Amino acid sequence: MHEWEKPLQLRLDRALVAGDDRLFILHGKGSGVLRQAIRMYLGRQKQVLSWRDAPDEQGGSGWTYVDFGE
Repeated sequence: MHEWEKPLQLRLDRALVAGDDRLFILHGKGSGVLRQAIRMYLGRQKQVLSWRDAPDEQGGSGWTYVDFGE
């Protein structure tokens, strides 16, 4: 398990309990390795409907926007 997985799962859980439709994850741009790992993790979460980069004017690939579905 990576050090970011537990805090991310806790944040996902809190967002779902609160009834949020979307979550914003700041992982930075860097080499993209962390972004890719987080998105692979999100792909295994049944409550995650989709994810995408933020618009360029809001941080672009340094942020992942996560949408929840049922």
